[in-house]
Amino acid sequence: MIRDSAAARRDVLSPDAKVGPEAGVRRSHADVKPSEAGRGTSRARLANVTPRMLRDIWMYTGRFLGLRRRRLLLEPPLALLIAIIETLQLLLVLRLLLLLVGGEASVKISFAGLSVEAGFISLASVAGALTFVNLGFRVLESRLVGGLAAEATSHARNMLFESYFAADWQQLQSERLGRLQQLLGVNAQQATTPVITFCTMSLACITLALYGIVIAVMAPVVGLTFLALAIGVTLLLRPLRGKSKRGARQASASLRELQVTATTYAQLNRELHVFAAHHAATRHLEQLNGTISEQFRQVRTNARLIPALFQQMLLSGVLFIVFVSWVLDLDASALGAAAVLALRSMSYVQQVNTATLQFIEAKPFLSELTHAIDTQRSARRRTGDEPLAHVDELQLDGVTFTYADGREALRTVSLRLRRGEWIGVIGPSGGGKTTLANLLVGLLTPTSGSYLVNARPATDYRSSDWKSRFAILSQEPVLLRATVAENIEFHRSADANAVRGAAERASVLDDITRQPYGFETLVGDGFGALSGGQRQRVALARALLTDPDVLILDEPTSALDLVNSSAVEAALQKLSSDTIVVVVSHRRNLLSRCNRFIRLEQGVVVAEGSALQVGLDELVGGDEEAGPA
Repeated sequence: MIRDSAAARRDVLSPDAKVGPEAGVRRSHADVKPSEAGRGTSRARLANVTPRMLRDIWMYTGRFLGLRRRRLLLEPPLALLIAIIETLQLLLVLRLLLLLVGGEASVKISFAGLSVEAGFISLASVAGALTFVNLGFRVLESRLVGGLAAEATSHARNMLFESYFAADWQQLQSERLGRLQQLLGVNAQQATTPVITFCTMSLACITLALYGIVIAVMAPVVGLTFLALAIGVTLLLRPLRGKSKRGARQASASLRELQVTATTYAQLNRELHVFAAHHAATRHLEQLNGTISEQFRQVRTNARLIPALFQQMLLSGVLFIVFVSWVLDLDASALGAAAVLALRSMSYVQQVNTATLQFIEAKPFLSELTHAIDTQRSARRRTGDEPLAHVDELQLDGVTFTYADGREALRTVSLRLRRGEWIGVIGPSGGGKTTLANLLVGLLTPTSGSYLVNARPATDYRSSDWKSRFAILSQEPVLLRATVAENIEFHRSADANAVRGAAERASVLDDITRQPYGFETLVGDGFGALSGGQRQRVALARALLTDPDVLILDEPTSALDLVNSSAVEAALQKLSSDTIVVVVSHRRNLLSRCNRFIRLEQGVVVAEGSALQVGLDELVGGDEEAGPA
């Protein structure tokens, strides 16, 4: 049922809102980093630039750049050179203006006890040369920042690829739908923010420090007054910055909710149209989008308003300083230089404010990204070093499996399978059949009890050997957006003859050769070259490529019509006589090959033996019930 607008609004307005079952998804414990979720509003009221923020910026650059973070240390020297050149440019321009106003031929320049006299042409030539030098350093600095920012995003995505696909499959089942796509998109893109923030703040702060030194030497009273104004304005704007920080966290949580809900509706698109619920789903998404739009409006408004307020308040302070200097009759040249540098410093102050606000907006996404990577890395499946040349026997001894939500799927299951044996697993829906299949193929680890392969614990064996000895064929195969050959090879080393041989054993070779491009025909999402039955047999060829010793069939023909179901069953007859085959199915023809059966109900083996002993006729229908492919 679609939630009403008030409920939806309450959900997305809270950063810690749970994703309800109505959306068809579960919220992972990795969605919110504990350190983030536990923060109160008082912490959000801190000034925008704090030691904690600087530490976080440096930490995130290390996470996303690794050893390449050392290249960021080139930024401060470059920033210092740019700051020195720019300061000299401003002072020279000021002197040139004084020469024009005063009508003099030359001017005497004094600074820190040094004195030199120069004419208009000399000063203009030096100022022009400094412009080209400054431009060159700016190009170098921009290339450095752009390159590191791009590397940060690329490295973040690579870390996600590595951690996600190396994580235990059991752990990944708790991840919400579409989470990987979200992390690779909006979250990984934010990996550029710490790099850009570090470089922007380095250049701005070094330049401001140099300006401050020059102002302090030329007009100390002006420098101290301007510093006091800057501190005062920062304190005045602190509450607004805190509000912006909280708004950024809420907007991040709301965006995640929209992505999850939209992904779920996309999966349910057929049902939504059949039940005429697509208009209600659209309205629900529009309500979520409206809430997000309002939150981002506030965040973006503050992001532009705070720097503008800061600049205008400082500008008012500079005007006040000029007025006081006029009343006190201070030195015009020193005052002019200090005022010019003070005014110029406002642009750098604005850069610091903008970079800080951008980092505040990005931090919830960065926190979620790093926490997801760490969680996935900690969930790597434990494997051993023992080789597995072949599988002679599988044995479950008192195996119990409980899912993370506390649901017990299997309870004290004991089972032994030997080479060449076909075993049928039957029982009502929800009885634990698929859980058993996933456990046998190594995707799940028993909560208690033992799973032995050739009389050794399954976790003792090398992962690479295990994966070549076991295979599974599921009810709804998913094909890569690639060629037929690449789908059968499935990123494993195999030559064209091996791929062709697997296709022949899966009874799909003739179908492939009749395609316009044969094995090079593009299939998968967005390509409609193959029927449902042909896709299933391509998936079977994928499973048979390594000549597995154990093949798990999890309802492989339940969605196929009689013709395609018969083709898959015929292909299975070509399996080696030594293969251990576990058949989870409701199709009589497919189960007819089995030597014995077990019946699972509520996770317990309630019967074992022949078809008659387990009551096969009660649960299995005839193949005439098969639907269209």
